[in-house]
Amino acid sequence: PTVILQGHTGGVTCVAVCSTMQLLSGGQDKYIKRWDLVKGECEATIDGHCGVVGAVRSLGLEHILSGSGDSTLMTWDLDTGHHISTLTGHTKYVSAVLHLGPRPKQRKHKGMWSELESWGPDMSLDPRSPTSPYSPQSPTFSTPTTFGDEPTFSSRLRAKVTRTRRPAGK
Repeated sequence: PTVILQGHTGGVTCVAVCSTMQLLSGGQDKYIKRWDLVKGECEATIDGHCGVVGAVRSLGLEHILSGSGDSTLMTWDLDTGHHISTLTGHTKYVSAVLHLGPRPKQRKHKGMWSELESWGPDMSLDPRSPTSPYSPQSPTFSTPTTFGDEPTFSSRLRAKVTRTRRPAGK
């Protein structure tokens, strides 16, 4: 059966599967919504971004990662919708996020003009932790793919490692 989900006051800009019965959506209204696909209803509206939500992903069964036109990534508690941390570093709209691995340990994201950063495998979601993404100790990759005034998303990525960490003892 087809389910029509209505609730965003602007356009829907991104969606992600949260579980077999749940869906996440982000919109121009700056909200993230968690939907029950069986009932066809919004279970939660998550508020915190100051710009269009351009990317949303479920990080396992506990967290949500979202990117926005406010140039931030934010992590949220999936069940309560409470804000956990804000990840900064982008200078433009964050339009995509990719969760790598079965647990929320490493994430990659793509912003307009293809600025790409990765926060390392030992990253903590707690902003008070020394392994928080606020730390500039993670590798940063970037590649220009803009032509004129319009951003272009290329299927190819030229990466330049601007900072690396060596394994302990090497």
